[in-house]
This record gives sequence, C-alpha cells and structure tokens, in this order.
Amino acid sequence: MSIKLLSSLIFLLAGCGQSINTSYQDPNVMLQVLKFEGYYKVSTKEIEIVFTNSLDHIHVKNSIGVCFYGPRRIELLKPFWDIASEKVREALVFHELGHCLLNLEHRNENYADGCAKSFMRSETSNREECYDKHYEEMVKELWT
Repeated sequence: MSIKLLSSLIFLLAGCGQSINTSYQDPNVMLQVLKFEGYYKVSTKEIEIVFTNSLDHIHVKNSIGVCFYGPRRIELLKPFWDIASEKVREALVFHELGHCLLNLEHRNENYADGCAKSFMRSETSNREECYDKHYEEMVKELWT
C-alpha cells in the first residue's frame, strides 16, 4: 500500500471520529492495524507496537512477537518482519492484537488439511495457501 493511500485512510478515519495511533514504525503495521480495527470495530490507540531485533528477554524460544500488559505494548521481531509476506505479517499483528486487545489465549486446533484454524495458534505454521483457503473462518474465529 502506498504512503499516499495510507495517509488518505488515516485522514478519512480521523474525520469519522476514529482515533488512530500514528506512531507505528512501519506503514505496513498501520495497514494491518486498520484491517483489525475494521473487522472487529475496536480501537487500538492505547497499544504501542514497536520492532525489536531480539525477543530473548521474554524467555520463550522462537518468538516473533509478544504482547505486554499494563501498559499494553506489542514487540515484533524485526528480522522476521523484514522477510515475511503481507499475509504472514497480518497474521502476526492479528495474533498479538488478539492477546493485547481481545485477551485471547493460544488456540492450536487444525483443519483436516493441516491448516491452523486460528490466528491465535502458538506458532506460525500456516502456509500461504492456508490463509487464502481459510481466511474468512480465521477472521470470524477471533470472536468465538
């Protein structure tokens, strides 16, 4: 998404009374946050999202993102973000916002085809085709 289009979206949402956190370090983060807010009709303005080069301080092996509570803050692993596709980035942001905003725990169920049923899976194992195939169900699942 171009910066011009993203700026237009921010302007439109601000004009509708939406409060937007514009401190994100990457316009692609804001794109995913705007999608999340649009789907779930919630505000993320109180949640800070930042990049870090290491998540070793959380003592959870192979983490690529983490939500901290009080104040709510999401840290995303920058080396992973830099190589991830847009779909995987969206899944990561939705997953962490699921923790920080919706207070969800991990959900590790799979469909018969091996694809994860939830953005809240504890590991990023879904293949690109899984997001294409099950996207609508995964979006709805966050509210169940």
